[in-house]
Amino acid sequence: MGDDVLYQNSEIEGKPDIFLNYSHFRIKEPEGRYNILVVLFPKPEHRAEALKYDKVITISEYSAFWIEKYWGIKAEILYPAIDFTKRVEAEKTNAITNISRFFCEPDGHCKNQDFLVAQFNEYLPENWQAWFCGWVFRP
Repeated sequence: MGDDVLYQNSEIEGKPDIFLNYSHFRIKEPEGRYNILVVLFPKPEHRAEALKYDKVITISEYSAFWIEKYWGIKAEILYPAIDFTKRVEAEKTNAITNISRFFCEPDGHCKNQDFLVAQFNEYLPENWQAWFCGWVFRP
């Protein structure tokens, strides 16, 4: 899907009032009158692009710390909408679950799931299971 698809059926001309970029891997050039960047974790090399935004939002104090360290920007924190008061008790099982993205970037950065699988295979007792859940990202 090309970038022009967003506007092909629109009768709006010029810049949108608000441009929201929710991204992790790619920071687009801001296109609105007011530009908001929501980033899960910053990459140092994206500093120049991030500085073009009017506001930066992230999901945790941890990410906010690194945004300020890498980019010199004080990000607002918008915590994920999870209601921890409505926990469901469940029977404990012998399982370890890994939930993450599956990817490997050209510079070698990855979540090392291959290492985890090897370690689980070597060290987990036979009555244990390892579950890997997530989205496959191909840059």
